[in-house]
Amino acid sequence: MMKRAIVLLLLFLVGGVAAPNGTEIIIEFTKSAKVMPDTYSFGLHIFMKDPKEKVILNTLGAVDKTIRNLKISYEGGRYELHQNCFWQKEKRICEGYKGSVSYRFFLKNPQKQNEIFEAIENLKKRMQESFHYSVVYPHWQISQSKQNQVIQKLQLGVIDKAKVFGKQAGKRLAKQCDIKSIDYITRLYPVVKSMAAKASVQAPQPAKEEQSMSVRAKVRFICD
Repeated sequence: MMKRAIVLLLLFLVGGVAAPNGTEIIIEFTKSAKVMPDTYSFGLHIFMKDPKEKVILNTLGAVDKTIRNLKISYEGGRYELHQNCFWQKEKRICEGYKGSVSYRFFLKNPQKQNEIFEAIENLKKRMQESFHYSVVYPHWQISQSKQNQVIQKLQLGVIDKAKVFGKQAGKRLAKQCDIKSIDYITRLYPVVKSMAAKASVQAPQPAKEEQSMSVRAKVRFICD
C-alpha cells in the first residue's frame, strides 16, 4: 500500500498520466551556467545641422570613411537627412537641414574605443560647430559564437539529468522509461553596468561581470 502511494505521489509531482501505450511523464529540467562576456559593445550617434544638404552629405561621408579606415568590427552606417523644421508661436519654421548617422561597435579589447573617439574628435575639429556625437549604451555582452557553445553544453547537461531521472522513475514504477521528446527554452540574463562614455580619448568602461545563461526543457517520457 505504501509503495503504491509513493508511486502515485511521484506521478502527481512530475505530471504523469496514463497513456495508451504506457505511463506518460512530462517534467521540466533546468541547467544554468555563469558565463564571462567576451565582447565590448557601444553605439555611436553622429548628428549635425547646416543650411546646405550637400555639406551634411559630404560630412557624413567623411565620417563613414573614417570609421571604415579604422578596420574595427561594426554594424550600421545608416544615415538620415531631413529639413530642420520646428514649431514657433504656432507656426512651422524650416531652417536648413539636419542629418545623422549611427554605428554599433563590437570590440574584443575595450581600449579600442579610444581609437574611435580620437578619430571622431580629429574629424570634429575640422568641421563646423554644429557637428556633435553621443555614445549610447556601452556594455559587455556574450558573442553569438560563445552563446552557441554554452547552449550546446547546457542542452547536453539537460539530457544527462533527464536520463538519470528516467532510470529513477523506471525503478519506482517497475517499468522502462524512455525519453520521447525534449522541448528547449534558452534564456540569457545579462548583468550589465552601463556607463555614459565621455567625449574623450580616455573613455570609461563598464565593469566586466559574469552573466547567467540557462536552458530549460520540457521532457516527455513514456514508461511501459
